[in-house]
Amino acid sequence: MKTRSILLLCFFVTATLCWQFPKKQIQSYADTVAALRCVTADKKQINDTLNNVQKFVDLNVFLDILQDPPSPFQGLKVDLKAELKALHNKVFHNDFDFQSALTKLFTDLKDPHSSYVKPSCYHAFAFVLPYGIQSFLSNNHQSFRVAELPPEWQFVTYQHREKNPGFIRNSELMGKTIVKINGQDPAHFLREWANKHVYLSKNEGARLNRALLGDWFLRTMRMHQIPETDHVVYTIQKTLTTTEDVTMPFYGVTDQNIYQCSDIESLCPADYKKIRKSNDETHLDRFLQDMRPHVNVQQATGTGSLVHRVHHGKHMDLSIYQTGKVAVLSIPQFMGGDAYFDELVHVMEVAAKEKMVNLILDLRSNPGGDVCLGFKTIEYIFGLGNVFPVTGDYDVRQSDFAKALLPQLSDEERRYTWLSRNVFQGDSWYAPGVKRQFASVGNNSKTTHLYSKRHTICNVDIHKLNKGKPCPFIPNAQHAMVLTDGLCGSTCACVAKRLQGRFAKVVGVGGIYNTPLDSGCAAGGAVYDSETIYSLPPKLSWMLPQERAKPLKAIPKAFPRNTNFRFPFMEIYPFDWEQRKDKIPLEFKSNPVDWTIPYWPAPNEVNALEHIVPKASEYFATTKCRPWEVLPAQSCDSKTPNAHGGHPCNPEGTGYDTSKCAIFNCQDKFYLNEHGKCVGRPSPSVFYTIVFIIMMIIMAVPLFAAFVAVIASAVALVRKPKQTEFSTGDF
Repeated sequence: MKTRSILLLCFFVTATLCWQFPKKQIQSYADTVAALRCVTADKKQINDTLNNVQKFVDLNVFLDILQDPPSPFQGLKVDLKAELKALHNKVFHNDFDFQSALTKLFTDLKDPHSSYVKPSCYHAFAFVLPYGIQSFLSNNHQSFRVAELPPEWQFVTYQHREKNPGFIRNSELMGKTIVKINGQDPAHFLREWANKHVYLSKNEGARLNRALLGDWFLRTMRMHQIPETDHVVYTIQKTLTTTEDVTMPFYGVTDQNIYQCSDIESLCPADYKKIRKSNDETHLDRFLQDMRPHVNVQQATGTGSLVHRVHHGKHMDLSIYQTGKVAVLSIPQFMGGDAYFDELVHVMEVAAKEKMVNLILDLRSNPGGDVCLGFKTIEYIFGLGNVFPVTGDYDVRQSDFAKALLPQLSDEERRYTWLSRNVFQGDSWYAPGVKRQFASVGNNSKTTHLYSKRHTICNVDIHKLNKGKPCPFIPNAQHAMVLTDGLCGSTCACVAKRLQGRFAKVVGVGGIYNTPLDSGCAAGGAVYDSETIYSLPPKLSWMLPQERAKPLKAIPKAFPRNTNFRFPFMEIYPFDWEQRKDKIPLEFKSNPVDWTIPYWPAPNEVNALEHIVPKASEYFATTKCRPWEVLPAQSCDSKTPNAHGGHPCNPEGTGYDTSKCAIFNCQDKFYLNEHGKCVGRPSPSVFYTIVFIIMMIIMAVPLFAAFVAVIASAVALVRKPKQTEFSTGDF
């Protein structure tokens, strides 16, 4: 009844100000664009939004290096502050176009840690093509074919066919090779489109993978732009000798009922309120939500398939490929705390009981998560301190804003010196700081800026994991592999890049044929967002009023509409000694995979592992090796001090040179230093340990005194005679 009333009102007043957008009902491209652009631009709101972003961008640790990025990332060169200033002077006729322009400024950085998320009212909208697309290899050439949409979006296909009864039949369309898209070679067209519109990686092969996993045919308005045209044209190979042009229209879809512009405005009113979505939602939850693809790439089926699942848990899956004695551990994200780690211990016990020899860590499209949990995973699986230092080292860009918020942003993490693991006292890791020099955009001048000292977090101790019990299934480098599609992001990228080149082969899946993928994306470091900053005031109640004033004053007023700005607060540096020499952060380092499997899962595929794992397992059996590989050999132990030795890979990569010995890994309590020798691990300074203990005692004394006082008061009340309770008289 409400719907009919609204539609009648629209009919009598104006059809341009309201629409019939029932949930999950396809609408025309034109109507969807009109709906998105119905909210009028407000100059004050635009300026307030830009002013906020300009303040938050000071917390972006890459602000300076982006003015002169190292090779091969020069195309990302940008002066963010200058670009934000230019947006102040641009005229926008509607709110959506302004929000899109601001979103695009940050998506062009190809770093999901640095992003501006449009107001929530636009998240309800998506543009969808009626069919998906899949890449495949044909005669050593990367080709493309028509595929089904993911199951939860197939209603678009059904409704499209209902609206267009004369559309080409499914039997004549599904699986057909696409020879052109809009008149261009499809490989070139999709590659260029992904380079322009996919923002999750600096590697173009990873961007193409993400396009094929949904970004090309399913564009949510949370981060994407409106498609440039209302349709695309696929030229399909109908028979061996004939082709046919098929027009694929873009449809608008919403995930809730929207009938008029006021419905959109009500979802993100311009009231400058700091809207909390959920008390238990964190900046990591929001980041992972934006990183996840529309397709579950890590699915496997039960018994009966070549690669069958033997454990399906909340935090990970374990599948078995008996032919190659391969355990496949699929980890969709590094989240879950102790429950995650308990499940990890369990699945490794299952793998050991199944008598598996090889381990594949399936980290395809894993968006990241808790970096400490990622490093704990490495330390547990690869055993007894073989990986040292397991964590990376970080720094932070200094600013007045960061200094004011520092105690609140960093209170969750204790900071350590990188190798010796000495605890930094107070903010001594941050101030007085270290000067770094950068080039400026548009001229040859140099600028300097202060950064914190290098430090690390996550003091992982292998002897405390699982009560000191070692992993029952510890593979060496010849029996360990990481699967990535280049979209192993953030924490996941740190895990893959830490293992690569020493502890496991990294094998890419898909991408651009004959072009190497990067092992991961967005390895930059710790991410925070404006929602995190706005959630701080209630957490400051323990501070004295005069102490609380400074951080409260630093926090900008809320965005005019409910939006979110994300920024990398800390940057991490490479793990590899050679890559560390130029002092460039890991975000701007390429780590090509060791090998690539030319396979691209379909959007609706149930068990891609069935196709990927047998191909990946061939690398376990091959005599080929990577330059860094060493084959364990006891005969070399005596020739490699403080280490377990082995035979190195020969220069041709065709096998191991049994006439030579090299370090396989260091013995416990030793680590491989920058000179390629196993030396004793530095221990925390006795001085720092004593200072830390004294600080703990100083803090504990008043707390203990307060506790004793509370107990004494309680005892006194209990012993008080009952009649004295009413000594003041009758009630």
